[in-house]
Amino acid sequence: MKKITIPVNVSVVSHMTDLIPDPAPERRFDSVTEFAPGYESNITGVNDHFDFMRDSSTYSGEGDTDDIEFGTNGVLTVTDSTVEIRYRENEQLGMSGIESLLRFRKDSPGMINLIRKGASPTSMIFDGEIRRRLCTYSIGEAAFDFVIITNSVTNEFSNDRGVIKLDYVIEIHGVETEHNVYTLTFSPKEG
Repeated sequence: MKKITIPVNVSVVSHMTDLIPDPAPERRFDSVTEFAPGYESNITGVNDHFDFMRDSSTYSGEGDTDDIEFGTNGVLTVTDSTVEIRYRENEQLGMSGIESLLRFRKDSPGMINLIRKGASPTSMIFDGEIRRRLCTYSIGEAAFDFVIITNSVTNEFSNDRGVIKLDYVIEIHGVETEHNVYTLTFSPKEG
């Protein structure tokens, strides 16, 4: 089996909307947090350097949104049948020590598996054909199940670069709690 592994630049943009109205909608705030280019993480490994990070929130009591963008280093691994993109999450966003891995089969690019390892292990499946998937999230010793309802999967993989866009809703105990549009862009590192 042929296997190619190359370092890549990874850009993540996540637009989240809370679907549960707040009982105190009179409260409202906007916030933006930015870190200068070249912010150095203290995590060793593939992700020692974040190119940029931005967290922008709007809190209005109904349909609250949070936009998160960051750029980092990652690793792309391509075999005859699968593609994997691995990167470390941004510790400034509360995801210290968490490594994310997106995996898909070349013959089924519309089904993406997102696995997070570290303090809060998670396994999520986004599938354009079977839209409702039971997934698991762990916090310490406790684990709970939730449902991913996939609205759409866009996978534009081409040899050593691509864009993956996941539009989905999280459902917990029959209640839709969050809508998220997650976009990951990756390309070979220069030099």
